[in-house]
Amino acid sequence: YEWQTLPEAEACLPAGLEVELPLDGRPRRARIPPRWTVRVWLSDELGFWREAAARDTPCGSLRLSAAAYAGVAPSHVRLCYVNEEMEEMEVDDRWTVEEAQLFRRVSQLRVAIGAGAEEQEGSLAPQTSPRGTGR
Repeated sequence: YEWQTLPEAEACLPAGLEVELPLDGRPRRARIPPRWTVRVWLSDELGFWREAAARDTPCGSLRLSAAAYAGVAPSHVRLCYVNEEMEEMEVDDRWTVEEAQLFRRVSQLRVAIGAGAEEQEGSLAPQTSPRGTGR
């Protein structure tokens, strides 16, 4: 979310970054925009769920929004992503969007909807935040 200088060499940047390419010799910079849209495919029936997010948006509010969009009780919805080891990890409601690193993981983000979601709540959540800082 803070401006970072881009390397001189060609760099592959994630889609959606805010990028400055000055023509006056100043360094190129990029950052995650202050507000961006979380967009996740739910199903053929529901289509895409979209919600505005900022670095301090609680992941729990995203889960509530997804539940409202799908027309189900919040206890029937889980936000999760597939980590580097191909394990499904639940996104903790207490994490912020920044702590969960959702901008870089949005392509891995899944919204699980079903009656069994309330039985699984907490069972997949790691004991620390995704950055390993502990929560």
